[in-house]
Amino acid sequence: MNEILFSAIQIIVVILLGLVSRYVIPWLKVKLDTEKASQILAWIQTAVTAAEQIISGESKGIEKKAFVTEYMNKLLKEKGISITEEQLNLLIESAVKALNTKGGL
Repeated sequence: MNEILFSAIQIIVVILLGLVSRYVIPWLKVKLDTEKASQILAWIQTAVTAAEQIISGESKGIEKKAFVTEYMNKLLKEKGISITEEQLNLLIESAVKALNTKGGL
């Protein structure tokens, strides 16, 4: 009787582990990736706003972008997060567009 109960428990554990690996782990990965992306976007928006405040004057877009790019590369490296330069550039441009639209710059 104990062997049957033990086998039944083993089967249940195997099924539960299968369900966890099939559904829970991918869900957690997506959730963590989404949270990480949101955090990166918030950092970029802050860096873009800071660049607008720190670097003043017309035709300073290249300097501002360099400031944000350098800051973000340093921050992402410290946090152990890797994104491509293309992704970083797109996020920066998106943050600048949002700031210009919101702030009326």
